[in-house]
Amino acid sequence: QMMIYEGGSVLDSLETVDPSLRDRYSALRDARSLLEGLPVEDFDTSPLSANTRVDRAFWAALQGISTGDAPLLLDNLEPGLLGLMHQTRPVAHTMLPILTEAMIEVGAEVHAAQALRLLDDFPDLTDAPVGYFLRGRAQEKRNNQSSALAAYFEAAKGWDRYAARARLALSQMALEDGGRGALLAARDVLEHGKGSWKGDFLEVQLLQTLAEVLVKNKDDVEALVTHGNIMLRFPGTEAAMEAEK
Repeated sequence: QMMIYEGGSVLDSLETVDPSLRDRYSALRDARSLLEGLPVEDFDTSPLSANTRVDRAFWAALQGISTGDAPLLLDNLEPGLLGLMHQTRPVAHTMLPILTEAMIEVGAEVHAAQALRLLDDFPDLTDAPVGYFLRGRAQEKRNNQSSALAAYFEAAKGWDRYAARARLALSQMALEDGGRGALLAARDVLEHGKGSWKGDFLEVQLLQTLAEVLVKNKDDVEALVTHGNIMLRFPGTEAAMEAEK
């Protein structure tokens, strides 16, 4: 546990900060934001951006992820991975999958491979849906479809967010394939995990993809039921209006 909430509560409770501790306070405040996935308003002036910090690139990479700043992210991925080693184990445990996925998505294959190997230091990550999902995504980006499918199927056995993402990835690959066997497998995977992840855009994507797979499988009645579930679960949204059509 990174205990961000608890640490943030302590920071918020400080009414005054001694001038000699102001940089320290600012660094902790900005670190809290970045670890929560929120950008720092002016990162260049943050103490976390100081050239004297050995972990500067780690924080810069998180800033790049949170702002969608691809150049900033690319410039700091490799040194950011090294900077991660200067963090506590709970921070490394939480942030390593995020950095690893960023490396995979930008095509930094060498660094992504290094990051995936680092996951082995965390058995509860490497043998969990997150580890299998990341390996599957890395293989998919390299067009190794069979290896990607094998990893995604392992990830899809779980019940967390990464398992849900693996089910979505499997189904999207099946839709691209278009073969009846692939579509039936996608239907089974989505039905198996239906209801395991609720309440955000990922649930919407899973339901929309399930409906699309059911239509492709000529299971029109179940497709209608799924569209109805979208309208019930997310009334007034664009997804609900699309499902109503």
